[in-house]
Amino acid sequence: MKRFSFLLLLFSQSLFAQSRVDSLIRAGVEYHDAGSYLKAISSYQKAIELNPESGLAHYELAYSAMLTEDYELAQEHAEIVIDLDESDILSLSAYNILGSSLDERGEVKKSIKVYKKALRKFDDHYLLAYNLALDYFNINEFDEAEEVLQKGILNNPSHSSSHLLLAGIKKSQRARVESLLAFHTFLLLEPNSARSPGAYNQLMSQFGAGVSRDPDKPNQINISLSPSSIDSDFSSANMMISMLMATNSLDENKDLSEQEKFVKNTTTFFEIVGEMGENDSDDFWNETYTRFYYKLAQSDYMTIYGHYIAQSENSESEIWILEHQKETNDFLKWVEENF
Repeated sequence: MKRFSFLLLLFSQSLFAQSRVDSLIRAGVEYHDAGSYLKAISSYQKAIELNPESGLAHYELAYSAMLTEDYELAQEHAEIVIDLDESDILSLSAYNILGSSLDERGEVKKSIKVYKKALRKFDDHYLLAYNLALDYFNINEFDEAEEVLQKGILNNPSHSSSHLLLAGIKKSQRARVESLLAFHTFLLLEPNSARSPGAYNQLMSQFGAGVSRDPDKPNQINISLSPSSIDSDFSSANMMISMLMATNSLDENKDLSEQEKFVKNTTTFFEIVGEMGENDSDDFWNETYTRFYYKLAQSDYMTIYGHYIAQSENSESEIWILEHQKETNDFLKWVEENF
């Protein structure tokens, strides 16, 4: 009877200790959400003193430490979470914190090793792929960045940041068609965020690249293509884009607004790249982009699409979207079914 009472006492103490740990973690989360990161860290440290193997406490501490820019502390506790081999969600998040902390400390090569190890464990998870690709991009290893990013996008085509990064990679490589397709997809997924105006302006700049007028000869239009765009699988599409932009001033287009010209040219662009990819179904660009945009070009939604992706930079498009809610909702439903 005494032995049973002793075991019951130990069990009760254990439950109380765990309850206290849970309470400290909840308090830390509340501090964190309120922006009081140092108080959050203090609360997590008390929880860890009671239970050094609480993966959740270590993870939350690492997260708060990263936001205070104490990357050494964040790294320390992220590594503990990984060593504890906690749940997949915690472990995956810890790898991202560890890699980001190493990046911030200037240890990019170590960060790359961390992400590569994590990707082997988590089957090309899109967030790990994105972060690894970003590391490669920042050290100008564009081919490696693109390779890993493509795997992440296939893992989760709806991750807008991955498309934006891919657009930047292809722009750096002067691969205009591929860059345009990725910019379009970012804006389709994220049409009205803080990042959208910059992406929209880059898309418009890319679309008109290589076309110029001689101020002394206004009727003469010059078209120039980069060597990389000529060697691209989309070389004929590159030429067609330039020719489309060059026709904007023709009499047949003079009464069209800039938005109408954009929709007209974009429809033709989508049709060209779609027809080019019809016989190459396993190609990443066709599977991810051209097949969808070819279908969009043949739909009744191109006018809506043009306004939808322009709303962050074009006040008329913003108003148009507000005044055409039903049509916009129908379009978004179509996208959900076809993307």
